[in-house]
Formats: sequence, structure tokens, C-alpha cells
Amino acid sequence: MWRVLCLRRRIKANREAEGEGEGANVEADTETFDALATRTLGVGVAPMVVGWALYALVSYPHRSWYSWAVSSLADAVYLFGFVMMTPQALQP
Repeated sequence: MWRVLCLRRRIKANREAEGEGEGANVEADTETFDALATRTLGVGVAPMVVGWALYALVSYPHRSWYSWAVSSLADAVYLFGFVMMTPQALQP
């Protein structure tokens, strides 16, 4: 009898480790929501990144093209970092 109980505990532990436990459905829903929110925000923000880079090129003085490119890429990294973190704040 104790072997059966031990085997059941091992099977349950393996299922939970593989994501088949009680929280697997909640985790899958969260992953789906995160993917949808990240994709939606990324598509919406990408034109703003390009627009901001062009605006900065025209409006702000830069020492060289390299300076403008590095500044624009840094702004893009900051904005897309925000996009990656936002779905965590909006979870239901």
C-alpha cells in the first residue's frame, strides 16, 4: 500500500513539474494574454518609434548620423522594454 502512495506522489510531482497540475490552466491563460498584449502593444508602438526618430532627426541637433542612430536605438529599446513589461501590469 505504501508503494502505491509513494508512486502517486511521484506522478503528481512530475505532472506539476511538467505544468499539468492545478495551476496549468491559469498559467496557459496568462501566457496567452501576455502574448496578445505584447503583440498588440508592439504593433501600436512601432510607428511611434519611427516617428519619434524622424522627429528627433529634424528637431534636435546631433553631432553626427551615428549620434542620431544611437540615440534613436536607445529610445526604441526603452520603449519596447516598456511594451514587454506592460502586460504584467494589465493582467486580470
